[in-house]
Amino acid sequence: MDLPGSRRLGASALLGRLGELFIADRLHEATQLWSFPCPVEVAGELTVMKDAEELVAFFRSRHDRARAAGMTALVPRIIAIEMPRKHRFRVWLRWVHHFDTHDEEEEHTSVFYFVRKPWGGLSIEMMDIVRIPDVGRAQSA
Repeated sequence: MDLPGSRRLGASALLGRLGELFIADRLHEATQLWSFPCPVEVAGELTVMKDAEELVAFFRSRHDRARAAGMTALVPRIIAIEMPRKHRFRVWLRWVHHFDTHDEEEEHTSVFYFVRKPWGGLSIEMMDIVRIPDVGRAQSA
């Protein structure tokens, strides 16, 4: 059985899997993609997620708001991937939010910090989000 962060998943596949797990409300499973403690910066405010439960709580309200707005899929659009140095690299991306009637791409780029595990898998070490997206903004406009 392959875990979500197994050596078969590159950065693109891992982020795609994260989006799938988020929409499916499989938030505990999504935390297997992360290393702890994990710094998360949102709009300039840094929070260190000490464990999976803190990360689930962070995701919970965002998930519930996204699903209430009718989001059906969350797909990463990778902007750039840094060359690895000492088994670490960054990925810049924008999330594309899919709804039944339209798609919305985030206006700001997020940065995910990855580390390659000794046995070959990837893990997310840190996340930097410029701002939390206003999910469903096109529907309310």
